[in-house]
Amino acid sequence: MEIILNNDKLDELIDSWHEDNKTTLSLHEYLGMTWEEYSVWVMRPSVLPLILSSREKGVSLADELNKERLAPDDIKAGLND
Repeated sequence: MEIILNNDKLDELIDSWHEDNKTTLSLHEYLGMTWEEYSVWVMRPSVLPLILSSREKGVSLADELNKERLAPDDIKAGLND
């Protein structure tokens, strides 16, 4: 997955996908996301940092989401900054 540093970059990729008449990729494939990652991101865009974090750590998105859910509030605050 290309590292997306901000929502503007993500918006650019989505615009590019819409304008690319030759691509046969679905949007989630174009963004480099699995269907699971894309499905979660569509419902909760704020989860993007956790998607990237799970990729960096080599763990499943479910594990990363559970870790975030179970983290103490002071750690969660750092994740949301």
